Order: sequence, then structure tokens, then C-alpha cells
Amino acid sequence: MYSNNIEQICGLCVHSKSITGIKTHMQCDKYGAVPVKHTCKRFKYDIFKKPIHKKKQVSGNYSPDDFSIDD
Repeated sequence: MYSNNIEQICGLCVHSKSITGIKTHMQCDKYGAVPVKHTCKRFKYDIFKKPIHKKKQVSGNYSPDDFSIDD
């Protein structure tokens, strides 16, 4: 979550805002309309713009015996 290898793109920056109806560009405070993958030296990470990946559902019916390590 707080990793040092954050991809520095406008889509995750505090200075950018999404443009209504357009998913490929962001509105930057300094540069105007820029692609989501654009980057510059003013980048400041906004944790609330990070995409959330939902957990996958486990499919199958398991019993307690399936998780036992006894022979």
C-alpha cells in the first residue's frame, strides 16, 4: 500500500483530476489535459486514486479434512 515503487503517473497524482466522460486523459493543475500515463517532476502521490482490486471468490466446496495435515 505504501510501497516505494509507486508508478508516477498523472492518474495517481494529487494535482490531477479526472475529466467527466473521458477515461484516457486527466486535467492537470499545471499542464492542462494530459494522458493518464503522463508523468512530470511535480508528481505527488494520492493514495485515494489507487485502483482497488477486489478479492477473488474461492470456488469449490471444501471440508475441514481438506485442510488437515494428518495422514
